[in-house]
Formats: sequence, C-alpha cells, structure tokens
Amino acid sequence: MALTGRVPDAGDPEPAPRVAAELFDRDRPGAEIVETHVSTVVFEGDVAHKRKRPVHFAFVDLSTPERRAEVCQREIEVNRRFSPDVYLGVEDVVDAAGNVVDHAVLMRRMPSERRLSTLVAQRQDVRSCLRVVARQMAAAHAGAAVSDEISTVATRDALEELWGGNLRELAPFVPRP
Repeated sequence: MALTGRVPDAGDPEPAPRVAAELFDRDRPGAEIVETHVSTVVFEGDVAHKRKRPVHFAFVDLSTPERRAEVCQREIEVNRRFSPDVYLGVEDVVDAAGNVVDHAVLMRRMPSERRLSTLVAQRQDVRSCLRVVARQMAAAHAGAAVSDEISTVATRDALEELWGGNLRELAPFVPRP
C-alpha cells in the first residue's frame, strides 16, 4: 500500500484520501517529522499530514479517534477561512489491512524558509505580515457569534485561569537546563 492517497481538489465529492499509519513512524528511514504537544506532522513532497496525538489537556480532548476526527474537521473549517488553498481536507489513517484507525489533516506544504520562526531567527522584518494576520483575526473575532456562554469564558479571569492551567499541564514537558 502506498503511504499516501491522492490530494483532493476543493469541493471534491470523492471519499476521504487515505494515508498509511506507518507514515507517522518517526523511525521510518527518510521521515521528515515535527512533533508538538498535540500533533505529529509528516512532511512528504508538497503536502503535510498532521495527525493529532491521543492526549487530553484542559484545553483539548484528543483521547479517542472520534474526538481527533472532530478536531481535525473543525481545524479544516476554521483555517480554510484564512488559507483555503492550504487546508485540503481530513484524511483517513489506515492500518496495513486498510482499516481506518485514525484521521489527519491534509495540508499543502509551505516553504520552510517562509515560516515565521525562520524569518524571526534570520532577523527579517515581519511586522507587515503580522499586521495582516492581526487584521484578519480581528475581523474574524468581530464577526463571531456572541452568547452568554461565550461571554462567561471570555473574561480576563477565565482566560487567565485557562492559560494558567495550560501552563501547569505543559510544565512537565519543558526541558530543564
């Protein structure tokens, strides 16, 4: 079985593309993989496959394949508003027998030399780019739904508690000098 399926076109009515679970094996020869606290991203040719890790934090529950599938779908819905040409869809992760065992976000691979972290490390001026992103985010938030439930979790104290909880949960993963 090939490691990846085809890259879908926008609005593609065909079934989800499939990717072999072995693609995410970090010991695979030639694997180009980046891991975060919630995802494993595999770079392959002109695409990237982002598989959510089976973790549960105060800010996200990825403990089951169903929850990971929901979060992958939501990531596509949210991020396509800002980068429709990058977020291609959700793909099925399958085992050697072809059984769906998980899901991943399929994205068009962006040039590593254009990453914000790379530009900042090279002391490039990124202010205009950040202004554009900030304006887009502000416009999205200005047009977002408002409700009593949202208002109760969007207070300064509620956000401070959420951020504090996130930092406490992630503290064990911070390397000690």
